[in-house]
Amino acid sequence: MPPVSPRARGLLTRVVPLLVALCIATAAAAALGAPDLPSAVDFMTSGRPSRLGAMAAIELVVWVLLIGLVLLQLVEFGRGSAQAAVSARRRRTRARAALLAGVLVFAGGAIRHQADGGVLCCGDSARADALLR
Repeated sequence: MPPVSPRARGLLTRVVPLLVALCIATAAAAALGAPDLPSAVDFMTSGRPSRLGAMAAIELVVWVLLIGLVLLQLVEFGRGSAQAAVSARRRRTRARAALLAGVLVFAGGAIRHQADGGVLCCGDSARADALLR
């Protein structure tokens, strides 16, 4: 295998993290869908939050983190070859951020999958509301 030139290595160190961030964002779009802002706001402001509101708030947090990750990678990509020599510490930090984002997307998708088929074991929501009043 021929050695990789420093210029190509610099390009790879900027392109690969950007592609990983975009793949994670695509997976989030498929697994979570768009966040439900009204339900998330209702969860934050309501005295009686719902399961739907909790899911919407979790999805909103995941999306904010993902957008931050993608923007960070775009900034790093746009810095150009003058900044191509990114320190090993910054590369590890970006890798950890991408891993965390992937884990959050996976967890959010798993929670959503479980929540979609959820059934109350001993009654319905009208009975639960009546008991709470």
